[in-house]
Amino acid sequence: MLETKVPTNSTDASRTKGANARDAPPPFNKRSADVILRSSDHVDFRVRQSILAEASPVFESMFSLPQLPENRKRKERDETEYRDGIQVVGISEGSRVLDALLRFCYPVEDPLLPTLKNTCEVLEAARKYDMVYVVAQAKKQFLSRAAQQPLQAYIVAVTRGWVDEMREAARCTLRWEIRWDSYIPEMELISAGAWFRLRAYHSACSDAVSRLVDTAQPNEEGAVLDWLTTTQWPWFNCICADGAVQKPYGAARIPCRSATWFESYMMDMRQRLRERPHRTTVVESDVGEEQLDNASCKTCLTQKASRKVYLKEFEGLLIQEIDKAISKIQLEVRI
Repeated sequence: MLETKVPTNSTDASRTKGANARDAPPPFNKRSADVILRSSDHVDFRVRQSILAEASPVFESMFSLPQLPENRKRKERDETEYRDGIQVVGISEGSRVLDALLRFCYPVEDPLLPTLKNTCEVLEAARKYDMVYVVAQAKKQFLSRAAQQPLQAYIVAVTRGWVDEMREAARCTLRWEIRWDSYIPEMELISAGAWFRLRAYHSACSDAVSRLVDTAQPNEEGAVLDWLTTTQWPWFNCICADGAVQKPYGAARIPCRSATWFESYMMDMRQRLRERPHRTTVVESDVGEEQLDNASCKTCLTQKASRKVYLKEFEGLLIQEIDKAISKIQLEVRI
């Protein structure tokens, strides 16, 4: 909550408190400012009310309160603190958070928040002061941090009760091969239930995504790779597949035999997707091309260039199916 610093009932006490404060760095040290925001660690940010009022309805409401007349501003019993004739408003946030918050509001380059902790502190403050733009920008940086530190981001979101951020961080865990038996200190901050629900979400996504490339046997609908709308792929019914078992491929369940290298590719990709059930597992992998390069079939090898083009098209469709499968699964949240 916004609060004006309250000294003891003397102007000397006010001067002493102001003397302990230090000025913020540019652009928050200009003498043309009309209000001073003092952080919890006693850093004074000289700012313009008009800029803050545009960025935050909370500040706008505060600045719209009736101001004391000039002849009452410096009376002995006046509890409002002033510095250089400018009112000082105490803010509960520290200077690092307040500096970032104000830079998002001012016509300067948006700051890059250095850590996940700092990002969450700024996001929390932006929500507190109802700063729509700052919330949006801080959320973007949160997601960027979550992509690299998904478990820590999930835990931070849980401790703050941020449902959207919990789910975003949970999705980010899918990009990583998580060692669930490994310990990180942040685990101490959440319940076993919250950790269990994250594992359950990851496991559900793993099962759903890995099933997309399961060619060992037909699924419940009696089809293999049932998301395929056509079986007109060169690895189906190639001469090298003559000895393979015929299976009902695609949505139409068309009986086909698949090339040995393609079966090996699907087995390898299935294991990879079990560990990392995310589109980037396919994007970042060359296992399909590697299996094709090692094929024993002369036809597949002589037509390798064209088959690789088809393989990229196939992987593009697989990526779309992975996204669809994940979108149908939602992290359970309990606040």
